[in-house]
Amino acid sequence: MTEPARNRGTVHRTEIGAPAGLVYGLLADAPQWPLYLPDAVHVERLPCDGPGERLRRWDVTGGVLRPRTLRRLPDAAPRRIAFREEDPADPDGAPSGSWTVEDLGAERALLVLEVDAPVPAGSRSPEAAAARDGAVAALREEAGHLARLAAHWERLDELVLCFEDSVRVDAPPQRVYALLESPGPRPYRVPAVPPDSVRVRLPGRGLVVHKQPRTPAPLAVHTGVWTVADDGAGATLLTSRHGVLLQAGPVTGLFGPDATSETVRRHVRRTLGRRSAAVMEQVRRYAEEEWRQQQEEESRQRDARWRVA
Repeated sequence: MTEPARNRGTVHRTEIGAPAGLVYGLLADAPQWPLYLPDAVHVERLPCDGPGERLRRWDVTGGVLRPRTLRRLPDAAPRRIAFREEDPADPDGAPSGSWTVEDLGAERALLVLEVDAPVPAGSRSPEAAAARDGAVAALREEAGHLARLAAHWERLDELVLCFEDSVRVDAPPQRVYALLESPGPRPYRVPAVPPDSVRVRLPGRGLVVHKQPRTPAPLAVHTGVWTVADDGAGATLLTSRHGVLLQAGPVTGLFGPDATSETVRRHVRRTLGRRSAAVMEQVRRYAEEEWRQQQEEESRQRDARWRVA
């Protein structure tokens, strides 16, 4: 239900079959949004010079990966989160608004989304109006996704699965990261996990974030992060983290009549862990071989210079 709001905005209300505190918690836990919202690929908190928090968020919009920055002011007592998108090019035209969660009792809540997304200053073009309407529509869709997720609130602990595996690589972090970030051109190719994923590359921090846009059952959402870090002992620690949201439907059709949620979790953990372990082993082998060859070549060049001298 959408209706005119005060000033230039709109109000969208969604009833949810879940406790108000839980719904507010889903809104407040922004780094977990890639598991909750289909278009969100990666969200991280940034340093903030004032009250509230700043978020950097990467979304897939119209098939294009787009980063944007948000400033939020959470207030747990009234369960309200005010937000504004930061757009240095047009600060007055950036979307802003608030999420408020009202307690309806009996484990029901009302999610109220207020949005003010004006046409950018000085523009009355159809394109600008379409961009404004698109921003409002995207936020309304997020409210719907959160409502559907929260409706399974009693099972969220069993539907969410997060785990990680690591391997030590005797090669510099830069060489390991290069294999993950740019698998070619080389005489070998490191497979991606999964191969059709959307990726956010943050080389300065040794991160490659990925999200699978289409997931096979029993997965509803699959996200992950490759982390490349100096282990402090002259080698590299390569870590693969997975975040999974499982489908909420029955599992007996996939895993047999005696299957339980734990059956599914074990299967997913084993399958994804085996795949990422295979990738990490390839990266380890290739990185160490390249590093060994480089060291041997540098040693030969030093010996040659010594003989000439």
